[in-house]
Formats: sequence, structure tokens, C-alpha cells
Amino acid sequence: MASDLLLNWLNNEIELSHPVKDFEKDFANGYLFGELLYKFNQQSNFKSFSKKSDVASNLENFNKLFPTLRNLKVKFDSDMVDNIIKQQRGSALRLLYQLKMVLEKVYPPTDIAVLRKTGKMGDNQPALKIAHSKDKYDEHAQKFFQNRLQELNKPQKVLNMEKHLDKFDQEKQRQEDQAKRFHSEEMDAKDKMRQETRRAQINKIQRNAGFMEEWQQKGVEDWKKNQSIKKDREKRQLEFEYKQAEKYNNLTVKKIDEANKEVNDGIGQFEQTLKNIGINPKVRKDDADRAVHEHLTQSPLKSSAKGSRFASMTKQTQLPPLNNTIGGASKTNLMTLGGGMTLSSTGLKTKDKKTVTEKNRKDRERRRRKMIVDQGKTHIEMEQKRKEAQIIERMKRQAKQEEELQYESWRTNQCKNVIIEDRKLREARYEKRRELDQQTAIWREEEMMKSLRDQMQREMEIFQERDQEMRIVHKQSKREKRNEFGYQLFDAIFDIANEAYIHQQKQDSEDIDSRCWHEWLQLFVADLPISKDDTMIERDFMQDSMKEVISANLDQVELEDYLKNQGQWPEALIAENQPNLEQFLTGQTESAPAAGAKGGKAPAPSKAAAADQIVLEEGDTELPLQAPNNYLLGDALELIINMNFDQRENHKKPKMPSYLNLKLCFVGYAFAGKKTQANKLKEVFGNLDIYYLNDLVSQAVSFFEQNPESIQRALQQNSEEEAIQDDLEISEDSEIDEELNAEEDFRQCGQDISELLKEGIEITDDIYVRLFIAKLRLTYPHKSKKQLRRELKSKVEKEREITQKIQTVENEIQELNGGGNGENPGGSRRRRKKDPVQLQDELDKLNKELQTAQAQDSKGWILVDFPATFAQAKLLEQALSGYVPPQEQDKIDREAQIEEAFLLVQPNAKEVPPKKLLKSGLDAVIWIDCSRDECMRRALGRRFDNVNEKVYHIEDQTPLTTNAPLCERLQPMDEEDNSEATLIDRWISYDQNAQGLENWLKQFGLNSKKGEARDFQILNKVSGDLDQDSLHKEIIQVIQKIQHKKSKQEVKIKKRILEKIIQTEIEEAEKQRIALEEEEERKRKEAEGGDQQPGEEIKKEEGKVDKPEPATDRIGLKQAAPDNIDNDFKPVIMDAWQQLCQNYKQQMKKVFRQVRDQRERLTENFSTIQNQFLKFLHRPDQKQEKLDQFIKEFNEFSDQYPDLREDEQTKDELHQRVDILSDELWEIIEERKEQHIEERKKIMESGWVEYELTFAVSSAQLLMQSEVDKFKASVQLLHDYYHAFEDKLIPEAPQFFTQDLVADGEELPPVESLPEGADSSNIDQYQYPRLDKLFEKALKTQVVQDVTQLSSQNQDKKGAPPKGKDPKKPAEEEKPVEDSQYVRDMRAAIKVEKSILRYRLTQIRNWTLKRLREMRQKAIKVYLKLEDWIQVSNKTENDAIDEMSIVIKRAIEDEKKIQDELRVKFMDFCVDEKIMNYIEPPPEKLPALEEVRHDRFSISQLSTLVNELEHLAKQHGNGSNNVPNKVIVDLFVRKLENSKNLGDEGSLPVEWTNYTEYDIQNMARNLDKQCTGSIDWRQIATYIILLKSSIPTDKHLETYRAEFKGKDDLHNKQNFLQAQAWFDETEYSQDRDYSIPFPRVHLIKDLLFRVNKTVKESGEECISLKKYFKILKSKELTMFKRNIKIYSDILITQLSDQ
Repeated sequence: MASDLLLNWLNNEIELSHPVKDFEKDFANGYLFGELLYKFNQQSNFKSFSKKSDVASNLENFNKLFPTLRNLKVKFDSDMVDNIIKQQRGSALRLLYQLKMVLEKVYPPTDIAVLRKTGKMGDNQPALKIAHSKDKYDEHAQKFFQNRLQELNKPQKVLNMEKHLDKFDQEKQRQEDQAKRFHSEEMDAKDKMRQETRRAQINKIQRNAGFMEEWQQKGVEDWKKNQSIKKDREKRQLEFEYKQAEKYNNLTVKKIDEANKEVNDGIGQFEQTLKNIGINPKVRKDDADRAVHEHLTQSPLKSSAKGSRFASMTKQTQLPPLNNTIGGASKTNLMTLGGGMTLSSTGLKTKDKKTVTEKNRKDRERRRRKMIVDQGKTHIEMEQKRKEAQIIERMKRQAKQEEELQYESWRTNQCKNVIIEDRKLREARYEKRRELDQQTAIWREEEMMKSLRDQMQREMEIFQERDQEMRIVHKQSKREKRNEFGYQLFDAIFDIANEAYIHQQKQDSEDIDSRCWHEWLQLFVADLPISKDDTMIERDFMQDSMKEVISANLDQVELEDYLKNQGQWPEALIAENQPNLEQFLTGQTESAPAAGAKGGKAPAPSKAAAADQIVLEEGDTELPLQAPNNYLLGDALELIINMNFDQRENHKKPKMPSYLNLKLCFVGYAFAGKKTQANKLKEVFGNLDIYYLNDLVSQAVSFFEQNPESIQRALQQNSEEEAIQDDLEISEDSEIDEELNAEEDFRQCGQDISELLKEGIEITDDIYVRLFIAKLRLTYPHKSKKQLRRELKSKVEKEREITQKIQTVENEIQELNGGGNGENPGGSRRRRKKDPVQLQDELDKLNKELQTAQAQDSKGWILVDFPATFAQAKLLEQALSGYVPPQEQDKIDREAQIEEAFLLVQPNAKEVPPKKLLKSGLDAVIWIDCSRDECMRRALGRRFDNVNEKVYHIEDQTPLTTNAPLCERLQPMDEEDNSEATLIDRWISYDQNAQGLENWLKQFGLNSKKGEARDFQILNKVSGDLDQDSLHKEIIQVIQKIQHKKSKQEVKIKKRILEKIIQTEIEEAEKQRIALEEEEERKRKEAEGGDQQPGEEIKKEEGKVDKPEPATDRIGLKQAAPDNIDNDFKPVIMDAWQQLCQNYKQQMKKVFRQVRDQRERLTENFSTIQNQFLKFLHRPDQKQEKLDQFIKEFNEFSDQYPDLREDEQTKDELHQRVDILSDELWEIIEERKEQHIEERKKIMESGWVEYELTFAVSSAQLLMQSEVDKFKASVQLLHDYYHAFEDKLIPEAPQFFTQDLVADGEELPPVESLPEGADSSNIDQYQYPRLDKLFEKALKTQVVQDVTQLSSQNQDKKGAPPKGKDPKKPAEEEKPVEDSQYVRDMRAAIKVEKSILRYRLTQIRNWTLKRLREMRQKAIKVYLKLEDWIQVSNKTENDAIDEMSIVIKRAIEDEKKIQDELRVKFMDFCVDEKIMNYIEPPPEKLPALEEVRHDRFSISQLSTLVNELEHLAKQHGNGSNNVPNKVIVDLFVRKLENSKNLGDEGSLPVEWTNYTEYDIQNMARNLDKQCTGSIDWRQIATYIILLKSSIPTDKHLETYRAEFKGKDDLHNKQNFLQAQAWFDETEYSQDRDYSIPFPRVHLIKDLLFRVNKTVKESGEECISLKKYFKILKSKELTMFKRNIKIYSDILITQLSDQ
């Protein structure tokens, strides 16, 4: 096979570093691939390969292999590498085969021998030349291969992270899908709206176009119709005109013809006549015309009737134009007819005249003339007519042209009008279209605005839901924090309970010491560990330092309880055992032990005791029942401390530009309107600077990048460092002495921020504050107090100067108006030179200058959105004003000393001053209180227009819908600082810090003298839900209040400065006046000469030294120290008090710690004694050995002589031996009892209880000594204090002021004593004489002498005798001097101190006495308990022996051996049945038997059935596995009949005997769904074998498949039988108890393998899982019905209708 060849090649020929056994496993990390290539000189970097099998090493190895294999042209991709790394079968084998083929081509087989010998190929050139790589291509391929490989083989950390982030990615994808869906729906809605609008517009356009087309078509038709009508009309008109013209022409032609005829007829006659009369008829026309004309002009016939008749005839003979003449007349004739006279016509008429009379001749002459005239006229008229006809013809031609032109003009006008109308129509249409488009755009914009509002509403709903979810998450986080705190709290409580339980166990009592409870509660309150056992110490890492902290805390608590009479030091402790102080002070105590007492004899009284009598004063034997307090000493201590320490806090302000007029902060929710209002204020005031932290961070980082090196501060000669004497007090607080280098601070902030951002760390609040402060110092120059004083002083002087000028001008105006008194006429004349108007203008100008000088400067800054937390506000306030909360600042020495002193002694109660507001570095904090819904509305309603770069708001600043497409261009705002995704987190974070921030800001402001209601707090809340203008008005009102307060304060300061200036001027004037008077006096005396006596001195006034004014602070004025106390003595008396306190507290705490350790030691010792005594009681002995020996001998005797056990004598002998054994064991018990008593006696006489009692008394002695020392020191302190007030010499402390209670070597009485014969168990019988002795000694220390009596009455402070007296003479009796008030107070204070001493000593005595009795009581209780244990153990041991005897004797009587082990353990006797003295062999198990069930086949039935089915398949299958249905039915019917006949012994289960042949046929039909007529016998056999097993699901089969090793489909019988299947539990055979189990499951699997097996070519039997699973699933059968769960349902249930 190929795998064997490769193994031989790799292991025998190549010889890799380790032999290859499994290709997939050995080559999974790529190391052997690299070695193989290295041996063939192909992998030069093989030494860098890693043998590790982690993901990173695998990827690195294969990345190195990639270029080599690519050059070898071997198919090598990321999928193949992934399969090799995941060890998929055959993946490494395929790559190795390719490598083998390629490497053998590269190097011939002869080189393999070299490889085998040297381990590496030779240096000769390879047989196959490998192509050079392409760098860029290979680089990209390598990178792609690496990325793909890393994607396929991710590290487990990345996979875990992806798995962790999968739910977030799913949530992100869900939100993105939801947003995409919303966007898609919105775009679909927009598209739908656009389509509807488009369709509406298209329909309208189509309607308009159809209308225009119809209108135009109708117009064309009307035009054509009008044109046809016009043509018809013109045609008719032409026809009419033609007819008229024809009619006229015909008439004219007729007339012409008649005239021609007449003329032609008369011309001949006329010419003949002319010839007859001798006239030449051929006269020229011109001559004839001229003659006729002359004749006519001279003839009187011009106006006659003949002329008229001729005119009318001429008129009637008018001829038409020549062009209209129609006829055959020639042109000559026509011209003749037109008026031309010929000779022929004239001759005819002349012939007629000869034949008429004269009268006729005359008439004829007249007629002739007339006719000539008429003819002339006719001729003229004819000429005119002709011309007119020509003109008319010409005009007609012109008229036609004009008509054509007119028509063209009309047509042009008509077209023009049509065009104009059409244009107007189009403009109207366009106007309507524009209006429609505008309305559509407006509608679209309105719809878009509506959709934007809907979108905003949806976003608000989503935000509200997320807000609600985040609030729930926030509540859950708070709950988790509270739960965590609760867990810690419960842990502490459980620790207390554990300690209480341990304490009860150690005490062996349910009672718990109240002192332990008190200590545990104090540790619980102080949050210190309570449990002290080793496990708790190891768990809490409690080191020695922590133990010391706990001890110090408990010491302090115990000291406070002692001084405050709490805890175990109550005032009732005095009344419980009130001693008789007089007996103790006089020495007549009753506590001396009696003679022969247990504690020993008391020492005999010394002889000096009787003589040592003390003098008691009044009240020395009185015992107060309540703790007194020395108020006089408390007042004295307070005054002493105030004398030595400055009461004013060391409060210094940083160097800040505090002179600015407005210093504001705007805080509130995001989108509450802070930035908007800040910008409005800047517009109003102008000089305000607005700061945003994000901008400052950017500026700082940029400044650091520009200036990477540190910036050195330039040295400047500042005038403010000069010593200027100025006594004006403007500010009470001093400034911190620091060097300012604003640029370097700002650069350093930028550097810190850059480093944090590079590391991915959040910027801290401290850096934010430093950054802002550095920016302020960089923007505004610093001004010292001196500079501010000078500026204010110059301002006051300027105002004063302007005011004086105004007063002068007003006086001048008043004088001009007649108000002058005329005292200075010259000056009046000079003033009158000015005009009143000019004076008024000057006055107005001065008033304006005064207003300008008095106006407040509006310069300042606004910090937006900071501070947002309590920590930020605290840091900002500290940076601006230097204020630190009292609980965080270090206490000054005075306060610490006062607090420490008040713990020991209280002064008289003083009135607590009212709480005042603190002065802040801010003028106001404007808190814009806006609701979340409003902020959400403002945030989600913002939209941005990219065109005009303007921000709109959907509701507040709605964009105009008339400016389309503005709404379509609007996009949601996407700001990094104000991202909508982080708004809710920011709001929740703000809510978390709001309460703390508000509480901090409420303590700052300005107090008003008119009451608390008029105080001005810097915190000003304004409603952010208002509109911008209303909100701006409220903020302006707040700022006006600030300016009003500051203006009032400035006015007061100016008034003080002005008064000081005036006072200074007055003093200087007075000094000048005095100097002038002195100078005049001196000159006068010099002029008088010699009046001054020599040696006479001029007395000078002694300069008065003003006492320094007391310093002030926030608390008030400090009490004035007495002047008569020497300054050098103040620290001395203070040191004395400090030494007193220190020694007293240290000693008391030390004792309290010892007492507490002793209490724990006592508890531990008592518990240890009891536990050790119990162990002693439980110590082993020889009882069990004797018993075991007896039982062994008894059983051996029974085995050797079983018959003798029945003999009565033998039984008696055995009973006697049992009695002997009992006696021996009883002797052992009695011996143990004596040892127990001796051990108890040793414990009682060990003396450790007496040692603890002595230790307790010693502790009481130390406490008493501390109280005595405190008393002595307090008395000395009072003496010194009051003597210093009277300015007396401080007396030295007498010897008794330093006195110990017990002298060295002094013998004391015993600690404890018990009278002789008294009951030691009665605690009342015990006495404690040593404690009484110490109490007596301590009481006697209260007797002290009056120090005032120790000094001599005849000496003064220096010790010299008084003046006027001789020191040698005896002193005369002087009258008693009355004591001063200081002496009386001193004595009263000392008396109270004595009372305190008596109270404390009695308290210590009673407390110690109580402890001593408790210790003795516990010891007695423990001793009695030990005695009880001895008695009980003795009795129970004896009872155990009796019970043992009974058991053995019963075995004797029963004649049995003692099988179970008998144990005698301390006080118990038991029979251990688990351990036997001998073992009986177990019985044999029953043979295996199969469980009989009526609903399934037995193994024998299944085997028979499988054999029969296999035989039928061979007989009827024709080489296949199918058996005919009829054969199967016959088989089962036959078996059914046999089973019915045989009953339980049949070949079928009992349940199947109820089936019929129809059921068998139905089963065959169920299995033959394809109706082939045959059934696979393996299928029916498998179903019958697994008859009652469930049909496996895919999950079952996957699990079942995983049981088979490897991924092969074929498996042998052994693997099949070993694999666990889903039917193992169902097919299990339940057998009888204590029997060999029947292997039904194993036999079932064997039958299944037999049925479904496949034989390989090699003859090996195996099973194919694929075919086997196909039969098991039976999908083609179960798909017809759903209620099939087991295989019997397939066989019997009718699956489908056939």
C-alpha cells in the first residue's frame, strides 16, 4: 500500500529525527515536513522550526513551509494545512506523496544514498531546476496564506473571546437588522410616496397633454373652417364685383358704340361743310385747341344755359378708362370721341347755321360755343378720368398688394397673438405646474417632516426602553454591590458568631463575656478582622502589623470606655461595693487577713504608723456616685493650648486669578442646554471665556507635541516683590508660596494625557483639574494682593477725583444760575466766561467717566459640564480656593491637643456657633435640572444639513417645508462627544453622582446678615424644561444676584479705603500743622533769646505699641492671652500637660492590653486544662489487650473442643474465667481513678491561678499609680497656671508630688486569703488584702499641702525682705490677706481633682475585686468539673465491664463463638459487627437465567428466527437479501400456529399469540412500502431483535458513532460488541438476586452483527455503519405516521392505507 511505501521511505531511506508511526499525529505540527525538506536542501531556515504542538508553533512552522512548497509547485493551501493540523485522515499522507514525487524529481535516486550516509543532500546542483520566485506575488500569497491559516486556526483565547462576544455580536446584528428593516420600511414608504406622487403628476400631465392636444386640434379645425368660409366669401365677393364690372362695361361699350356711330356720321358731314366753307379740315389739334380756348375765354357764353347744357352733355359723354374699353373702335376714334373736335364735325354744324335765322345763328353760336366748351371740359374730364382710371388701376394693384401685405400683417398679428396667447397659456400652465410642484414639494417636505417626527418618536421609544433596561441593570449592579456589602457584613457577623461559638466551647458554657461582645462590636464598627484563629489569619493575610492595629484600636476603645464610664467601667460599679473611705484613710481597715489564713499572716503595724497621721480636709472622705468633671481644669487647659498654638487654620489659597468677576460652572444632563446658555451669556457679557474639557485635552496634547521639551520659567523683575507698606486688609487668607509656570504646567498635562491615551487608560479627575487650572493661569495673569490693593486704591482715587470735578462743575452751574454769594468776584468773572451749555456737557461727560470707572468688569469664565462628580468638585474647589474638608485635612496642633485634652477633662459648655456657608472659589454653579425625556427629545430631534452646514431640530427649530428639498437632506447628528449610543450611560452615571455633588455644593456660598433665608448659595438649580429665553432670563437673574453681592462688597471695601485715605491725609495735615507750630515756636524762642534753661530736655511722647489684633479664622476670634503670663513660661506649662497626657494614656493602654491578654490567657488555660484532663482520662490502658487475649483463647478452645462447650462444668469454668477477667479489669479502673485524683490535685496546686490573681492585682496597682500620677501632675499644673496669672514666683514642686504607691523592698500583704476552716468552694469567703492595701495607699495620696502656704510671707518674688523692715527684727503679726479669685479657683479645682481621684481609685478597686472573684469562681468551677468527670468515668467504666461480662456469658450459654469484635474503649463498651474474629465463606451464585417477558423475543427464539430468515433468503433470494412477502407471511403464520399450540414453549412471544394472519400480512405490507413483493430479511430481523427498543434519533446515532474509534465505515465484530448503544438499558435482562447476570445485551449485539455483517475480500467479517444506520433510521417507514416510537410500532401498526 501507499502508506507502507511512504513509511519505508521516511523511516529507512530518509531517516527522520524520530520514526514515523502515525502520519496524522507525527506531521500535525509541520516539524517533520521542515526536516524532510531540509534534508533535500530546500528548507534553509529549518533550525527556527519548533517541535511544540501549540497553535502558534504550528502556524509558524507551516508559514515557513509555504514559500518552499510553492516553489516546488506542490499544491499547498490553507485548507490542506487546516486538515493536517486537525489530523484528518489522509491529509498528511497526500502531501507526503506529492513531496516524494517532487523531491525525487529534484534529486535523482543516486543522491538518496548520500542522504542516508550524511543525513543531508550533497552540494551538487539539483536535477530539476526550480523557478525563481516572484517577490511581490509570493509576498501577497504568503500574507494571504497566513491570514487564512490564522482564521482557520484561531487560538483558544480568541475562540473563547469570540464565544463570549457572540451574544453581543448577535445582539448587534439583531439591532442592525432591525435598523436596516426600519430603514428599508422607511425607504419603501418614501418610494411608495414618491411613486404615488409621480403617478399623480403623470396622470395630471397626461390629462393636460390630452386637453392641449384636443384644444389644438379643435383650433386647427376651426381655423380650417374659418379659412374655407373666408374663401367662399371672397369668391362670392369677387363674382359679384366681376358681374358689376361686366355690367358696367357692357353699358359703357353700348354708349361708346352709339357715340361712335353718331360721331362717325357727323364727322363726314362736318368736314364736307368745312371744305365747302373754305376751312381746311386738316388743322392741327394744338392750333384748334388754342383758338377754341381763346374764343371761349372771350365769349360770354361761359356761364349761359348753353354752356351748362354743354357741360351736362359733356358730363354725359364721359368715357371709361382706356383699359376698360371693349369694342372694335380704333384708338383714333376713341381719342376723337373723347373730346377732340375735328373739322368735319365743325363743318356740319356750320352748314346748319347758314340755313337758320340769325336768331338761330346766335343760338347755334351759343350752342356751339357751349358745345366747344363742353367738349373741352369733356376732354379734360376724360383725361382726368383716364388718369384717374390709371391711378385707380394702379391703386387697385397697390390695394391688392396692400391687401396681401395687410393679410400678411394680419396673419402675422394673428400668429403673434396666438403665440402670445400660447405663451400666456404656457406661462399660466407653467405657473400652475410650479404651484403644483411647490405644493407637491411642500407636501413632500411635510410628509418627510412627519416621517422624521415618527422616526424621532420611535427612537425615543427605543431609547426609553433602553433607558428602562439600563436603569434595571443599574439597579441590579447596585443590588450586587449591596449584596457584596451584605456578604461582607454577614461574613463579619459570622465571624462574630464563630468567635462566640469558640468562646462558648472554651468556656464550656452558653454564657458569653460581655467584654468580648464589646470588643467584637468595636472591631466590627472599625472594619477590622474579628476572627483570630490561624485559618482566618491566613485567609485575610493578617500580619503582625494588622494585629498591632487591632490591639491599638481596642486599647483606645478601652481607654475611652474607662474615661467615659462605659463598657466594663459603668458608674454602677461604685454603688455595687461602696467602701468606707474614712476607715481606709485612718488605717482602720477590716480587710486584714485573720491569723492562720490561707494567704499567710499580715505584717504587724509599724511603730511609725501610729505617728503617721494625715490631716483630712473637708470632703476628703466623700465618695461621689457619679463621675465628676473638673470644668475649671478643662477651661485652663483650653486656654493653655490656645496660648501655645495659633488658632487659625493653616489655610492658604493657591495663586489663582480670583479677581475675575464671574467664575461659573454649568452642570446637568447631556442636552440639558448648557452649551446653548453659555454661548448666550457670552453674547450678553462679551468677556466670558467658555471652556470644554475635550477642547482643553486636544489643546494640551497639541501643545505638548509642539513643545516636547520642558519650558523654563523666565526670570522677571516683578514689582510686586517690592516691599510696599500698605495697611489695607483686602484678603484674610494668605497665598501658597509657589512658582508659577503656566506653560510648563499645561505642557506637562498634555504629556500625562498623551501617555494615558497611549496606554488606553482613562484620564483621571486630578489631571482634568490640573489641566483647567493651568489653562486659567495661562489665560489670565496672576495678580498678588498688593497689586489688587494698588489697583483698587487707584480706582478709588480716580473716582474721588472725578467726583470732585463733578462737584466743582455743579457749583459753577449753581453759581451761574444765581446761587453765588459774590465773595469771589474775580473768580466769578473767570467762571462766567464758560457757557452753561458747555458746563452741562462737561458735567455729562464727567458723569459718564464716573459710571465707566464704577462699572464692574464682566471678565470671567464658564466651565461647561464639569464638575460632574463629588470627587471632581472636591478637587476643583481645592485647586481654586485651597479648601479641604475637615475630615480629610490634617488636624492642626491646636485642634489635636484640644481633642486629646477633652478626652480627659471637659471644659464648660460653650455656645455652638451657627453653621455658616463656606467661601468657594466659584461664584455660582448653574445646575440645569432637565428631565430625561426632554433631554432625550432634544438629542434625538437634531438633524444636520450638509449643504448649508446648519443644525436643525425637528420640534424646536423646525426646518422650513418651503425650502425643498431641505428635509430630504437632513441627516441625524453623529458627534463623537455626544453620541446617542452613550447618552443613557452618561445620564445614569450622572444620576449616580448627582446626590453627592449636590450635598457638596450646598455647603458653599455667602452668608447674609438678614438671616439664613437670604443666604446666597453657589448652587442654583434652574428648570431645563423651559424654553431657551425663559431659561436664559433665570440664569441672568442668578448672575445679577452675584454681581449685586460683589458690588456691595466692593462698595464696602472702597469705603474703607476712602476713609483710610482721608484719615491719612488728615494725619499728614495735622503733622504738618504741628511741625509748623513747633517751627514757629522755636523761631519765637530764638527771637526772645536765652529763655530755655541749660540741661532742660524736651519730653517726647513715648510711642504706644499697639497690641496685635487677634487672628481670625472660620471659627471666630481667639481668646486673648493674659499679658501677665511670661511668653517663656507658656511652652513650659504646655509641655507639662503634654507629658502628663502622654504618660497617662500610655500607661493606661499598656495596662488595658495586659488585662485583655490575661483574660484571653485565662480562657485558653482553663480550656487547655480541661482538654488535657480529658485526654488524660482517655489515655490507653491494658483492658482491651486482656479482653482480646481472652476472646482469642475462648474461640480457639471452641474450635479445638466443640463438644466440651455443651458440658455444664465447662460452662461453669468459663463463667469463672469471665469473672476473673472482670476483676482484673476493675483493678485497672481503680488504679486509673487514683491517678485521676492525683492529676486533679497537681492542677489545683500548680499555682497558676494564684499567679494570675497576682498579675491582676499588679495591673490594678499600675492603674492606681497612673491615676495618682495624673492627680499629682494636675495639681502641679493648676498651681503653676494660677500662680502665673497672679504673676507670682512659681514654687518648686515638693517631694510628695513624685510618690510611688509601693516603695522598693516594701512587703505587701498576700493577694488572696481564706480564713481557716472556711469553705474553699464558697467565693464569698475569699479576701484580697493586697488590693485593699494598695487602695489605702492611693487614697492617702490625695492629701496635699497648699502651695501658697509653702512660701514665706515676708519675702517678695525675688526673695528680698520688704522695704522699710529690718530682716533681723522679728516679724510683726500682719493682718490676714484675703485670697484672690485665682487662688479660690485653684483650690476649687484641686478639690474636684481629689474627688475624681477617689472616684477612679474606687472604680479600679471594685473592678479588680470583681475580676479576682471571677477568676477564683472559674477555677473552683473547673476543679469541681474535673472531680465530676473522675466519678462519672469510674462509674461508666465499671458499667462497661459489667456489660462485657454479660455478652461473653451469653455466648457461653449459647454455645457459640464470639464472632464480632468486643471493644472496651474508655467509658464505652461496644460490639463491632464490621470487624469479625473469623470469616465464613460466601455461598455460590445462581446460574445465569434470561428474564422472561411476554412482549419480546428471547435469545433462543431470536437465534432460531435469524437462522430461518437467513435460510429463506438463500433459498428464495436469488443472490439478494430480499425474501418474498408470501414466504415471510407463511413463516410467521406457521410459527404463530405452533406457538398457540405450545404456549410458552413456542417460537414467538406470548403477546404475539394474539395476532392473526391479517396482522402478519399487515406487517409485510408495512415493510414493503414500494410494493415490490419482497422484504429485506435483514431489516425485519433487525426490527424483531430490537422489538421494544426506541427508534434512535440523529443525536443517538452520533453518540453511538462516536463509540467506534476512527472514521472508517467498516468495523470488526470486537469493536461492534464493545460499543455502548442506546438500547443497552432497554434490552437489559433483569435476573434474580445473587446470580450471574445474563448477557442479553451482548447476545443482542452478536445477533445484530450476524444479521448486518459484510464479508471483505480477505474473508474478514465486518459491519458497515452506513448501511446499518440506514436500516435503524427506517425513514421511509416512519415518515407515514408520527406516533411511531419503538420498532414494534413499525411492524404491527398500520402505517398507511394500501
